[in-house]
Amino acid sequence: MKAVLWFSRLLVLLLIVLCQQEIAVAQGADRCSAIANKSTVFYVNGMYVDAFSAEMTKQRLKATYLSYLETIPDQQFVTDEMRCVEFRVAHNQREKAWLDLLEAFVQSSSDDTVHFWEWISRSHGIPVPEWFKEVELTVSKTISSAIFYIVDGDLRQHVETYAGTNGRGIVVPHSQGNFYATQANLLLPRELRLPVLAIATPESVAPSLGYVTGENDMVINTIRDVTGALPANANVPCSPDDWTCHGMSETYLGGRGMDIAWKIHGALFPPVPY
Repeated sequence: MKAVLWFSRLLVLLLIVLCQQEIAVAQGADRCSAIANKSTVFYVNGMYVDAFSAEMTKQRLKATYLSYLETIPDQQFVTDEMRCVEFRVAHNQREKAWLDLLEAFVQSSSDDTVHFWEWISRSHGIPVPEWFKEVELTVSKTISSAIFYIVDGDLRQHVETYAGTNGRGIVVPHSQGNFYATQANLLLPRELRLPVLAIATPESVAPSLGYVTGENDMVINTIRDVTGALPANANVPCSPDDWTCHGMSETYLGGRGMDIAWKIHGALFPPVPY
């Protein structure tokens, strides 16, 4: 009898907690719906990432950002505008690995395809299509075909996504996603371009908000001599579940998530000088 009574009380407590959580979520949604022109963070995935995984990484990025807000000492300065930042995915939808590799290479070295085979050989386990080996592609043909891949639905989606932003916005691309962010900004009018915080970037020029590349990132360290990637600038602990030390969710958010969230917050809500 005592066990039944104890269990009933526990069940009531659980229901009260759940109801309180639902009320808090509803109140938060009401506050956010009242805000016009919310700030937006666009997450751009790298290679070999499906839509579901990209969405999960975006959710972790958002959760990390919200956790960072809770660490701000004086909570009176944490506004609803800060809590209601929207996080969206601008997804790179490539499915075949070799297309990703060709696309990524030409994005970084569009005037030099001499080292393509050296570059692709560094990525173990990626099969080269037979037709690609059988056809002698000149540099001009290779670049022409690469333009077809670059100026495609993915890039158009990125341009349209950024251009449709109301309020403040920034882009947080990971790995190959940095190429898309750069190219999309180049295609946009200057007044519509969004600042970029690059994560594990293979590019050679730092974007407006800087970049975070780990010293142990095996992917960037491997391709740096080919793409001219920026030097590592952060000590990012490698996740036990990520032997490449390159994963956005596992390594970068797991090891330097608060630092990334701090940069996002500072870009969207810069301190007001006295």
